[in-house]
Amino acid sequence: MVQVLLAVHVMGSVPPPPIWLQRAAQGQLLWSASEPSMLGLFPSIGNGFISGDVGCPSARLAANTSAHGPPTSCGALHIGGVFNDLEFPSDYGGVAHNLSIPHRADLPNPFAIYVDSLEPGAVALDTQYGRVSNLSLAACEAQPSEGSAVAGPASARVVVTQYAHRAERSLLVLELAAEGLAPGETCTVRLRNCSLGWGELTDFDVAGGPGNSRLLTVKSMPQRSSTGVPLPARAATEVGVAYQPLPPTVTLRGAGATTVFLAAFRTSLEPGLEAHGAAAGAAAALLASATNNSASGLRRSSDVAWDEVWQGGIEITGNATIASTVNSSLYYILAATRADWPYGLSPGGLARDDYQGHSFWDCETWMFPNLVALFPHEAHALAEYRSQRLPAARARARSHGYSGAMQPW
Repeated sequence: MVQVLLAVHVMGSVPPPPIWLQRAAQGQLLWSASEPSMLGLFPSIGNGFISGDVGCPSARLAANTSAHGPPTSCGALHIGGVFNDLEFPSDYGGVAHNLSIPHRADLPNPFAIYVDSLEPGAVALDTQYGRVSNLSLAACEAQPSEGSAVAGPASARVVVTQYAHRAERSLLVLELAAEGLAPGETCTVRLRNCSLGWGELTDFDVAGGPGNSRLLTVKSMPQRSSTGVPLPARAATEVGVAYQPLPPTVTLRGAGATTVFLAAFRTSLEPGLEAHGAAAGAAAALLASATNNSASGLRRSSDVAWDEVWQGGIEITGNATIASTVNSSLYYILAATRADWPYGLSPGGLARDDYQGHSFWDCETWMFPNLVALFPHEAHALAEYRSQRLPAARARARSHGYSGAMQPW
């Protein structure tokens, strides 16, 4: 079953914004006074098409002890249906060699960053709108305020928020904002990256695409049947990624101004994008179009889409703990499913690669009934996923000698 990954702790030295406490009391937000120490405990963003854990475990300590930056990478993203059949590292050490079982391919998150801060602060997961926010007290690099010879404050409370847009499923949004700055004041903060570089990918071959985009092609090996007979080659899945590069420093402005960066992800699994290079072109086109939207406009359209999804749900009053547990459990299911992208729900959700991202009978046993009762459109997508794969299931059964009657659903 899907677990709640973020627990509520006592307030730290960098207290959360009042709105966090208000929404936590309503059962719609989980927050922690400090960052988790393990990657698996970080909260996830997701919209059913793309999803991933958000955070940089131990990155701050590592940045202070190594000239090469953090030894660990984080921020891996996954797209529903994008798998790889190469050898992959085993959780028990060494390499797993069962090449007949594909694993969910890891995509780099171009926005896996943290702010170079004086003091890390709280982390929050908004389970109603699928946003993860990191709060820290950051040093402002010495620069005069715009239009003034007087430098801004020495430090500011900086909030970094990331979410997968619910309405535009291919869009990833990064927001940066500083709290407490007066109108006209600015704070320039330094960003640290903790994601895999494009040249370090193990699941994809990487090529340039139009504009500032990348064309990722899933690496593959010749497929063989259970008897060792080579199977016909199939087209490799392509993923197009277009994004706005993050500069080493970002100047944040006062009066509630928000700085936004966008990334777009398209895949050859989508209708009309099967041709070589089409996914990269589509990602670049989407990014160019999306940059015309404001931060508030992007949030608003995503929130409206989430509100439509949340027409189903369970209302709980009088106990914020129970309400947040129920809402977060439903959020993690919804973050891994959507009505217009029919792929199965795997253990741990789309954000994780537990069990290599496979969908098992437990999806229909444990998650599907909740969706049928509360979110019928998403439930229909799970049923469609199984139905679409019925011919392949029959072919596999025949290859193993099963000759009994196989009736359609």
